[in-house]
Amino acid sequence: MGGASMTDTALEVSESRRATVDSRPLAGRTALVTGGSRGVGAGVAVELARRGADVAVTYNRRPDDADRVVESIRALGVGAAAVQFDAADPVAAPSLVDCVGDALGAVDLFVSNAGIASRGGSVADTPSDEYQRLMSVHAWAPIAVIQRLLPAMRTKERSDIVIVSSATTDSLPPRTAPYVMAKSAMEAAARV
Repeated sequence: MGGASMTDTALEVSESRRATVDSRPLAGRTALVTGGSRGVGAGVAVELARRGADVAVTYNRRPDDADRVVESIRALGVGAAAVQFDAADPVAAPSLVDCVGDALGAVDLFVSNAGIASRGGSVADTPSDEYQRLMSVHAWAPIAVIQRLLPAMRTKERSDIVIVSSATTDSLPPRTAPYVMAKSAMEAAARV
C-alpha cells in the first residue's frame, strides 16, 4: 500500500498550518511603534514584522532611518509605513492614528517607545520648558495616542498596548529627576 493515507495528509497539513501560525503569530495584526525608526524601536518594529504584523513606525527628524526600517519590514513580506510624528505634540496624535489606519488598517498593537533624554540637570536647575517637553513626549503624547486608539481596539478580539519605560524609574541615578518624573508619569498612567 503505497502513497499517503488521508490521515497522513491531514497530519501534514495540520503541522504545516501550525508551523505557519507558530512562526507568524501576529499575522493579520497592525502595529504602531512610536520612535520606531532607530534603536530599540527599530528592533521592536522588525521583530513584530518577523512575527507577521504589518508595522507603522514614527520618526521625527530622520526620514532616511525610517525608510530603512520600512524596507527591512517589507522584506519580511508584511505591510509597512513610516509616519512623521513629533512625540512632543500630543495634538498630533489623532492625525497619526488616522494616517496609520489609512495606510495599514486599524491599529491593534501599540508600542509607545518614542523618548528623549533630559539634559541631566538637577530639579532646581532644569528649566520649566524642559519639564514640559519631557512630560509631553513620555506621558501626554502616549496618552493622546492611546485615547485615539482605544475605541477601535476595544472592538477587536485582541489588542495590546506596550509602554517602554526605563530602569531609571527604580534606580534613580543622580541628576535624572526630570527624566525619571516623566517616565514615572507614563508608568503610573499604564497602571490605572
